[in-house]
Amino acid sequence: NYILNLKLQQAQQMQVHMQLQIENLKFQKIDSVDFSSLLTNLLDNAIHAAANSDKRQISVSISKKRGYEAISVRNSINSSVLAVNPDLHSTHAEPEKHGMGIKQIRAIIEKYNGLLDIYEEDLVFCVNVMLPAG
Repeated sequence: NYILNLKLQQAQQMQVHMQLQIENLKFQKIDSVDFSSLLTNLLDNAIHAAANSDKRQISVSISKKRGYEAISVRNSINSSVLAVNPDLHSTHAEPEKHGMGIKQIRAIIEKYNGLLDIYEEDLVFCVNVMLPAG
């Protein structure tokens, strides 16, 4: 809850509309530090990208799906990110200070035998994370 409220506040300060649809899940099979890092990186990436788009929208869904606890983060974009940067390398001016987010996300998902799906549809960047349910 703390992370979601903090990121919601950050999004509002950046004039990004964030819609949340949250089920009360425990994510018991994942260490709390890893979960915090995962959620923080997903939301930071989405907020940054949405703030640089015309629509400035994010939707976050946390739900249980087919034996997995799932986090879905979707944010508006102006043009395809994956067409230009399919490996999602950092595009920050100071890459040594940024760009670890997607690496951390992938490492955490791998550590817990989860699934990661990244795609785009209709100028929306979509990240789906599925972790085995407890």
